Amino acid sequence: MQQSIPAYDKGVTLPMWAAKLMGVVIEKIGPKGLEYARFSIDSHFTRNYLYVKRHYSEKLEAHVPDYAKRIVQQYKLPD
Repeated sequence: MQQSIPAYDKGVTLPMWAAKLMGVVIEKIGPKGLEYARFSIDSHFTRNYLYVKRHYSEKLEAHVPDYAKRIVQQYKLPD
């Protein structure tokens, strides 16, 4: 079972019409192709890095590869 992220649990949900409108807008102006692939990889590495850092900080060095650290270091992340 995957653990949820507390910030997501407390998040505000959009009405369905607003979510569909955002979907159309993002599809028109959002990242595509390789740009989307890079965004997806960065967001997954960042999410996983923050999870390990917050819950298993003593294992961070052993469990996060150098290439992932280089990607994550590009962003100003909260602790």
